[in-house]
Amino acid sequence: MFTMYAVCASGIGTSLFSRKLIQDAVRELGYDTSDIRVSCIGVQEAIGTNTDVFVTGSTIAKNIPDMPGVEKVIVVNMINDLVGMKKALEPVLEKAEMAGKVKKL
Repeated sequence: MFTMYAVCASGIGTSLFSRKLIQDAVRELGYDTSDIRVSCIGVQEAIGTNTDVFVTGSTIAKNIPDMPGVEKVIVVNMINDLVGMKKALEPVLEKAEMAGKVKKL
């Protein structure tokens, strides 16, 4: 299972909205959503959490240490910019597809 966490300050605000946006972007990019789990998390919980991808804004990203094998995707508008979310996630999902972690429908 390929995992992505939407990260905001507390894990109950912006990340809830962005989780839906991430799911919509994944579907519109043509990926099988049964291979991908998207959840919400606060920045303090994110530190040390094992995942494939963190999706967050630039301010929060600075507070999450770099971890081997974990990509940080920075999106300017995590609430309603579907075009921006797709653009940010497309290279990450393509890389995951090449590694056999996700597949297109």
